[in-house]
Amino acid sequence: MTTLQLPLLPGPPTDAVLDETRSRQVTEQAIRQCKAHTPDTERARYLEAIFLVARRQVELTCDDVWAELGEANGSSRMGPCMVEARKMGWITRDRAADGASQRVRTHSRLQRGWRSLITQPDYGMPATTITTLCRDRS
Repeated sequence: MTTLQLPLLPGPPTDAVLDETRSRQVTEQAIRQCKAHTPDTERARYLEAIFLVARRQVELTCDDVWAELGEANGSSRMGPCMVEARKMGWITRDRAADGASQRVRTHSRLQRGWRSLITQPDYGMPATTITTLCRDRS
C-alpha cells in the first residue's frame, strides 16, 4: 500500500509530532485556500446569515447558520466565514457551546460553538455593507 503525502506548506517537515506553530500555520493556510476558492457572493450570503443568527441568539453553531440559509447540506466553506466573523468582532469561540451536529450529512460529529458579541438590538449592518466587506477583504 502506497501512501501519498502532499506538503501543505513549503519547507522541511518537522520531526515533532505536536508542533503548535506548524499546526496553526497549516490551519491558516487551509482557511486562506478555502476563502480564495469561495465566490464573493457565496461569502456574502454566509456572512449575512452568520450576522443574522448572531444578532438573534447568544450561542450559535454552523447548524444554526445552515438553518438560516435553508440548506441541509452545507459546505466546508462555512468554517472560514465563521473565522472571518470572529475577526470582525461578531462572535467569539465558546467551547461550552460545542455539541453534536444535527445535520444528517455530518453524522453527529462535534462542531464548534460560538458566542455572539452582537445580540444587542441596536447593532445593525445592512447587507450591502456585508457584500462590500467581503469584496474589500478578498
